[in-house]
Amino acid sequence: MRGSVSLSDGDEVRLSEVCLACPDMARAREIAQRFTALVRERTGHLLPVWISEVERGAPQPIRG
Repeated sequence: MRGSVSLSDGDEVRLSEVCLACPDMARAREIAQRFTALVRERTGHLLPVWISEVERGAPQPIRG
């Protein structure tokens, strides 16, 4: 997952608009960012906690 610093200003604005319009997309982004941090920071021992939190609060699958 790209860090927000690698997004153009326009892309960052558009991503913010999408997340405001769709809470499920915002939650999916948050989940992905937290997983990316686990990998980058090499804190794999926290993976079971991350999985539990995701199972409790993951957005519904997108259909259509």
